[in-house]
Amino acid sequence: MITLCIPTFNRSGFVSRLLTYYSQTKYPYKIVVLDSSTQHHLETNAETIQAFKGHLEINHHALPGLSCSATLDYIRPSISTPYCASVSDDDFLTTGGLLQCMTFLENNTDYTAAHGVGSIFALDRSGPYGEMIVLKRYPQSVLEAKRGYERLGQYLKPPGPYAIFFSLFRTEAWRAAFRGISTLAGINSSNVFKDELIPGCVSAIRGRVKEIPVLSLVRQGHDARYHQPDPYDWITHANWFPSFQMYRDRMLEELTGMDGLARDEAEQFIKQFFARHLASKFAGSLREDGVPRRRRADSRIRRFVRGIPFLKRTWFRWEAMIRGSGSGISLKALLKTSSPYHEEFMPVYRVVTKTARQAGGAGRPSAQDLATVNR
Repeated sequence: MITLCIPTFNRSGFVSRLLTYYSQTKYPYKIVVLDSSTQHHLETNAETIQAFKGHLEINHHALPGLSCSATLDYIRPSISTPYCASVSDDDFLTTGGLLQCMTFLENNTDYTAAHGVGSIFALDRSGPYGEMIVLKRYPQSVLEAKRGYERLGQYLKPPGPYAIFFSLFRTEAWRAAFRGISTLAGINSSNVFKDELIPGCVSAIRGRVKEIPVLSLVRQGHDARYHQPDPYDWITHANWFPSFQMYRDRMLEELTGMDGLARDEAEQFIKQFFARHLASKFAGSLREDGVPRRRRADSRIRRFVRGIPFLKRTWFRWEAMIRGSGSGISLKALLKTSSPYHEEFMPVYRVVTKTARQAGGAGRPSAQDLATVNR
């Protein structure tokens, strides 16, 4: 019923952790590991996957040199299940969350994708294992509009776009999102159009996306995560305009085909929504005098606290608790049996923290790890 795609690059420790989770939660459907790693990690992943063959329906595809998006384009034609999802090697789509999303889609044919509540955590050290020290809600896209161009506007509306690809998709829509993405792989290895805007916007046009009341996503914030480039660096890159042209042409194809809009009308919507998105990106990184907004936001007290490791960790815990207090998503809340998300959270918590407890001792959290969660 479901194919779960796991792209990975040189993070064999995270692959082992994720497969351990799916084995322990008895995930019942197909898994494909799309492996762009260099030789050492490629071989380690192959050994790990072989060890799980008796517990999981899993296949390993060695794809050295391909970008994450290109690996998804590669596997796209061979997916035969009705539903499909993708998850990074360092994150978790919960087994129960996927099953509940599938049930929702089977009973609601007017939706193309569904996800549950999302969260993001940081550990007390770098790497796949450690003690969780902070967790908060991670927002995802919810798209309820009837028309494709309206959903495109919803998706790109500031402060978005929020994540959409931690959802479970009907396979036809998922395939459409990544069609032809590999042709952009050579333009820029960290191409925002390839990695986010084209597949995300196609998905928004293709159908409605629902959030249901189950914990379906547990992300890890750490210093090896991919971050988008600065907006100025992005648009001044030599390959920005060729990438934009491919984005514009694909949006025209989708809006004229799916919504039946005239080409001129579709182009006006693309221009309006993209210009607003671009303006928001710049407004989010700079203020009028050219000083980054994050510097303006930091008070003297915050800068002082962040300069002292012990106080910094206490500050981040407090900040995450305050930010998550109204959503029921915090480490303290999810560890309680009374939380509606406790049952889905605990298998993730155990697989992440068990090895750290066995090893003993306390690690040192990366400042970037903590900042990623509390940004």
